[in-house]
This record gives sequence, structure tokens and C-alpha cells, in this order.
Amino acid sequence: MKKTPRAIPFGRMLDLCDELQRIRSRIADPTTGRDERERLRRQTQRQQLSLSRQLTAYRGRGPLGSLLRKHRLDAAEFEVLAVLLQRAVRAEEPEIEGRLILGSIFDSSFGVLSGLHLLAEDARLRTSGLVRVATDQPLGIDVLETRFRLSDLALQAMREEVAGRRLPRHRAENVNGYRTQRELLLDLRMLHNHYRRRSELLFEPERWRSLHPQTETLPSLQKRIDELWGEVRTRILRSEPSATFPLLSLVREHKLGDAETMVVVHLLFQEIYTGDPHSDVAELMRLVSTDDASLLRARSLFHKDAPLQKAQIVVLEPFVENRELTAEARLDDWVVAKLLDDGGVATNIRTDERMRWHQYLADLDGSDGFFRDLDA
Repeated sequence: MKKTPRAIPFGRMLDLCDELQRIRSRIADPTTGRDERERLRRQTQRQQLSLSRQLTAYRGRGPLGSLLRKHRLDAAEFEVLAVLLQRAVRAEEPEIEGRLILGSIFDSSFGVLSGLHLLAEDARLRTSGLVRVATDQPLGIDVLETRFRLSDLALQAMREEVAGRRLPRHRAENVNGYRTQRELLLDLRMLHNHYRRRSELLFEPERWRSLHPQTETLPSLQKRIDELWGEVRTRILRSEPSATFPLLSLVREHKLGDAETMVVVHLLFQEIYTGDPHSDVAELMRLVSTDDASLLRARSLFHKDAPLQKAQIVVLEPFVENRELTAEARLDDWVVAKLLDDGGVATNIRTDERMRWHQYLADLDGSDGFFRDLDA
């Protein structure tokens, strides 16, 4: 691939990163004298300052420049990307342990420990999608032992920067409203995936069994959830046909909050993707909880007088009677039909009539009463 003039600033920053790695290798060499080591450390500081200035002044017009500006990466984060790029282009295996990455950009054990945040779960490099974890890595593994790789998104952006590809100059942001409920559901599915990831991290078994209270938060992930909700609401306000969307009418009619809405979205896609309409209530509680305290409060979402059950949106099938936490939950049939309406003949059964019918069936002791009423 031919290098273009616009790629020169990017190349200079990569060269600086390579030079920094060479200097650190000399610092780590046991034959390097004390005075020489101090001189090299001062040189490292100058090079890091130069990299920081070049990164701040970088005005790349391609996908890479857009990503760097969007996520406001600093010099240390760029060095991580440079190490992973070097690994991707020079090794058969693109993944590398966190300890080796941090060992390449810090010259001491203290530096490595102080840089753990660069690869943490809520770090910008990971929440931005620029850095990925090996697919076979279990949750909760220490950052130093975790294997990382440059994402396809980041690698492609770097290749296009070298090739000189520009983004469309007048590319409009996606600020249009939703044309159909299907578009809304797909956005909510993406938002739901962030909820699931937050749940996996917050309630990972080893953290739950810890002898010490968890004071960690996932600010970047939570911030992204809040941003996505904001984007969804903005698009809804700009959607002329939104009043006809079955999901939004369900939310308005029964005054569902964000948590209840996400429970509905989870159960809907659970059924669509797996064919199994059931999810454990405990799983749903974790899904919508932001910490341990909110998990304790989440049980109220499934109380018989709460909207999900009172409006017969969600059906609970408990293993132990009157114990919601032991239950499996699914969407009632009418909710699935409403949300996935394919344009078939609509029913004219009002919500209050449907609820009275469900209550009538629940009060029956057996089929004799039903047929007796039918003959009346």
C-alpha cells in the first residue's frame, strides 16, 4: 500500500513510539549504568512530551483521526495502540498479554502498576472498541494476564490513514427520527447489549463472593448507556409516526420506566434469538441494576402490583409459590404479538377487557365453571 503525504504525521507518531520502546529496552538492560539510565529517562520524558504535542496537533481527515478526536486518546493510550499495531503486523498471533503491553510503555514495575487503568474494562481503549480481548479469556481475569489485540476497526482505520482515505466532508450525523418500530427495537437491542455487559462485570461471581465490599464503578460504560438513551430519546422526538409504535404506546399506557422497558426488550430478543421465551427473574434484576444496592431494590419491579405484572406484560412462573426470585419470566402472548405486529388483522380488544379476561381465567377452579358460564 502506497504511503500518502497525509500519512506522514501518523508515521512520525509511530516512529516516536518505536523509539520510546528502544530507549526503555536500554533502561531495562542490567548492563546500563546508573548515569546512563537517568539520561535515558530524561530522553524518554522529552519524547513522551513530543508525542503528546503531535497527538494534540494531529488533524488526520480519515477514520483514524476521527477516532482519536472522538475518544480523546492521550499519548499513553496511543502507545498502547502502537504496541498492538506492531504485534498485528509482525507476529502470526495478534494477541499479546497485558503485562507485555505495559512493559513496553513503562520502564519500571511501579510504572506498569500505575498504567493498569489503560487496559481496564472501563478504559477508553476498550469501551471505544479500539482494543479487544481474546475471545477465550474468562471474565474477571487480571489485566496483566489478559491477552489483548488491536480491533479490526482500529487496524482498518490505520490502514486507511496510510492510504489517504478521507471521510465524506459533509457527512450528516444520524439525527433523523425512526421510520419504523423495527429501527427503534434495533437501537434498543444495542443499548440492551451494554446493559448485559455492565451486568456481567458488576455481578461476576468472583466479585460477588469477595470478602470486601466492591467500591469499583464502571463510569465509561455507564456513561455510554446514558448517551445511548439520550440518542434514542432524541430520535423518538423526531419520529413523526412514533405515536403508532406499539412499544412506545405500551410504555406510555403503563408508565414503564427505563428498567421495565429494558426487561421487555430483553425478553423479546431472548425469544427471537433463542426460541426460549424464559429468563430468570434474578438475571433480569441484575440486568437493570447499577450496583449491589440497586440489585436489592430491583425485586420491586416484579411485585404483583408493579406495572409489569399488574398490566400482565410479564408472566412469572415461580418454582416456589409467592417467591418472585425463584421464578422464570416471559412476555405474555399479547405483548409479543403487539411488539412483533406484522401488519395482520388487528384485534379490537381493549387493555381493560383483556385484563378482566385474564383475571377471570385465573379465578376459575376448573373447566366446569368455564363451560357453565358459557352456557349461561
